[in-house]
Amino acid sequence: MTCPRCNADISTRVESAANMKTHLLALLLCLGGCCCCAPLPYCMDSCLVHKHYCPACSFFLGVSKN
Repeated sequence: MTCPRCNADISTRVESAANMKTHLLALLLCLGGCCCCAPLPYCMDSCLVHKHYCPACSFFLGVSKN
């Protein structure tokens, strides 16, 4: 991939972050009596969004969702 800002040929730097789906699932687990399982959504890739950045100039390239 080529960065649109610095024109470097790159492999993106990926940062994972929780989203509303992650927080709601943790809340539902807690309210459902599974408080010990509430942190589980924060460890699952399917509950996180992945933000892609250029490693050379740190330009934000986009988000991928599972």
